[in-house]
Amino acid sequence: MPPANRQIFCDGGQVEGMLPTHIGAVSAPFPAGQPLYTNGDPIRKLCAAEDDLCGADGSLGVVRAIRSTDQVANPYPTHQCQRLFDYNQFINTALPVCPDRTKPSAGRCKFPYFASGSFKTFNCLTSARQSSPSAPTGTDGRSYNYVVHDTTPAGTILFQDGSTRRMPYTAMFRQNMANLNNGALFTSGTLFASPDYVCTEADATRNIGCLTSKSRCTIGFAAREAAYNVGQTAHLDNEPALINGLPPSSAFIANQSYPFSRYLWMNAIRGFENIMRDCVDRGGFQQYCEAQVRIAQEFLNVGQPGNLVTTACTNAGSIPLSAPICRGATASAGCGAPTTPANCTIDTRAFATLVNRNN
Repeated sequence: MPPANRQIFCDGGQVEGMLPTHIGAVSAPFPAGQPLYTNGDPIRKLCAAEDDLCGADGSLGVVRAIRSTDQVANPYPTHQCQRLFDYNQFINTALPVCPDRTKPSAGRCKFPYFASGSFKTFNCLTSARQSSPSAPTGTDGRSYNYVVHDTTPAGTILFQDGSTRRMPYTAMFRQNMANLNNGALFTSGTLFASPDYVCTEADATRNIGCLTSKSRCTIGFAAREAAYNVGQTAHLDNEPALINGLPPSSAFIANQSYPFSRYLWMNAIRGFENIMRDCVDRGGFQQYCEAQVRIAQEFLNVGQPGNLVTTACTNAGSIPLSAPICRGATASAGCGAPTTPANCTIDTRAFATLVNRNN
């Protein structure tokens, strides 16, 4: 295990637990010749058969961060790769940081792709048994799947740090994306059919709910939406954690019998009684400032018929309050002052009046 001051866990960033930092003579418990992963959980276990992501050595950290797909245009590939490999620009270093534990050649690593006629895409998933012929024996082919390629034939790789190209974006949301053909002789690739997809949620919370329900021996930590929500069925296979023998049901949370719950707060720097003025003073335009006030009013009106916050909370698996709870401090108290019950007052002054004021 690396020294504590070098172990980035958890959150280890975009390459958490996937990018091998080096291979060589490493102190115990890493034997010589094995990859050392200094990001992510240092406790690693063998990957499960249903995992679509795996380290080149066939293992992954026990604890992994699942992110949303909002920074990726095409997060979930439509094809399983063929056993075809070609170079793609990756990280320009002499260290063996290619996903399959090889060293880049002029900053390029070999990646699998799918091709049919004039169509070619690197944005595909490959199985455990399909690794590059130049990779070390026993390399798990699923190690390529964490790299995000665009859908052009060039398969340009997405980097979190842009042109610096040292921090590849990590597709941790693909943990159990599709049912792959893992046959040793299956080399032709395929277009995924609808039943092949498993967990392809855009939102990390809902994806955690799906992954927990579809992966063996998995525990997910997320908001209640992962286990109770409208519009998703994967969560129905979850078993929510019991505390004191109680599930996180609406009734037990509402009467505060379930202890592991929290309020969702909406905050304003100088209080909601000043939000229109604060918005104007920091240069907000009229449509933005008025929309901000309307959002605050919806929170204030929670529990009333037709309230949008009530509907959104219910759809997300949260429990809407029957009436708002307001907390605050006097403006003169300064930052860090204790909160006290406050009047639920919202600044509804006209934008034009505040823009044209003298003070």
